[in-house]
Amino acid sequence: MHLPRSILYPLVVLFTLGGIGFHFFQLVSPWLFLVLFLFFLLGAFLLKNSQRQFKSLLLYACYFCMGYLNFQAFYHQDKTHYLQNPISPSSGFKKIEVLEILYETTFSYAYIVQLKSTGTSPASGKLIVYQKKDSLVDAYQLGQKILTTAAPVPIDKPRNPGAFSYKKYLENLSVYAARVEYKKCNTLKSN
Repeated sequence: MHLPRSILYPLVVLFTLGGIGFHFFQLVSPWLFLVLFLFFLLGAFLLKNSQRQFKSLLLYACYFCMGYLNFQAFYHQDKTHYLQNPISPSSGFKKIEVLEILYETTFSYAYIVQLKSTGTSPASGKLIVYQKKDSLVDAYQLGQKILTTAAPVPIDKPRNPGAFSYKKYLENLSVYAARVEYKKCNTLKSN
């Protein structure tokens, strides 16, 4: 049995190898791969038709570079991201900013927030914050900056195999942890 012949097979394989290469060569500057991609593409267009094999090789190298750059853009996390620097519960105050109001129930509110700093060091990353409804506390507003001492909690995996994974859904939104807010927080600034 023969595999079907298609020009797409080597391109898809090279694109995938570029993505896998990103995980092995994360220390390489993205600008290097961008410059290589542009160099390979320019070289492929400037070569004459008599140098067809070299032209094909340059175009294949472009697909490897595109795979690397694509995976780097999608899977890149800043050095200040809270997954790169785990937050201990005793790390002091955390400064967060409300980005989006997710929903409101009879007993609570849910928000997507951006982590700005932990203690005195800068931090980044998105979290979900749950705020209990209380007649003494107003709901958070978009853009509101909040100072809190609560620590992020990892989001649970689904307990039933094949069930909807709220954790994976949130990871697609770049949210990797949640925080249940039981205490009052200090509001730094309201917009």
